[in-house]
Amino acid sequence: MGLIQAIELYPNLEVLKMPAEGCPEDQIASTIKECCLGPRTIKCHTGNLEDRQEVPLVLAPRRLSSVSGDVSGFTTQTGDILL
Repeated sequence: MGLIQAIELYPNLEVLKMPAEGCPEDQIASTIKECCLGPRTIKCHTGNLEDRQEVPLVLAPRRLSSVSGDVSGFTTQTGDILL
């Protein structure tokens, strides 16, 4: 089972832990919007969070309260996304 299928099957998903690199963030964000309230926590590991990749993923969940992961560079856009 892939990550997208797991999101579809668990609409009350609380925590989403995934690699920060190599995941289809746009597809994951779309699936979260369509199938569930979204996780309260997103934990990205094995890589760096980047503005262009993570914007849709961070904005998708309706009840997101926590994002964790390494940030290679902190920009104004990164700050705006996290606020």
